[in-house]
Amino acid sequence: MSDQPTTQQPEPPVHGPYETERDTYDSPLQRDVQALTPGQGVHEPVIRRHLLLACHSAGISLGDYDSRVLTWLAQGETSTAQVVIGLISRAYAAGRKAGESL
Repeated sequence: MSDQPTTQQPEPPVHGPYETERDTYDSPLQRDVQALTPGQGVHEPVIRRHLLLACHSAGISLGDYDSRVLTWLAQGETSTAQVVIGLISRAYAAGRKAGESL
């Protein structure tokens, strides 16, 4: 047994699955976008931050093109980005679960 303390990373939250667009409305991303002051207008930085956080939490390394696609995605609908965040989080959770059973 090692005397070294182990630092266990907290599990990132798992989002979804979503059956309808309405299911995405109670997500952290949607709450952050709704909290913006009316007239602030651009939601893109908030959406992009959530997409990057999902990738980072799942240990995903991003290339330049990956980052450009996330920026493009952040310009779209919040619910679409939330579905992608949900897919990332569920794929990561499934991979961890599969790795634990080995």
